[in-house]
Amino acid sequence: MNSNFHRYLRGTLRRLGKVGVSIVPCFLVREAQDPVALDAASRKIRVDPKISFCSLTENDLPGIHQLRPDMSIERYRDFLRCGMLCFGLKDGDHLAAKMWMNFHDINSALFSRKLTAQEAYLFDAYSDENYRGKNLAPYLRLKCYVEAQKHGRKDIYSITEFANTPARKFKEKLGAINEALIVSWQIFGSQKHNWVVWRFRQ
Repeated sequence: MNSNFHRYLRGTLRRLGKVGVSIVPCFLVREAQDPVALDAASRKIRVDPKISFCSLTENDLPGIHQLRPDMSIERYRDFLRCGMLCFGLKDGDHLAAKMWMNFHDINSALFSRKLTAQEAYLFDAYSDENYRGKNLAPYLRLKCYVEAQKHGRKDIYSITEFANTPARKFKEKLGAINEALIVSWQIFGSQKHNWVVWRFRQ
């Protein structure tokens, strides 16, 4: 679909939001499923040698919070207590990017469901603005695919908003496929609902 359609869609959804009607179409994405695209990305994506991949702990919570200050440290602490994992890329002691991994459920505000023993969910990926354009986001994602597989999770999921074209293209380059089209909706502050509009044939 062309960029004019996406601009029209974003504009329409913003106008509806202003009158209390929240409608967010999104994709349930299964990542790392195209071996050709994944192999090409793995060979192409490189980062500065001083950047190191690591598993993050409670000691890293201040750095995690600094990357996304709109989320409280206590919320992130609860993620760790619930058994979620967080991975990051560091430049020395500075946390330049991070992403969370959940083995229990898809815990998005747009869609939720329990995960099976072979599934993982990636969410809340953020990079320091000073490191944008340096391949940190795709590199971190590739590393997280490996970590998920180490835990026996071969099916890796994420959520992408329909109107977020850059994120959709970014994931496709890493071998992702769309599994379902979902619409999340809420009217005048009522309880959120979601509807699986379409399941794509794999």
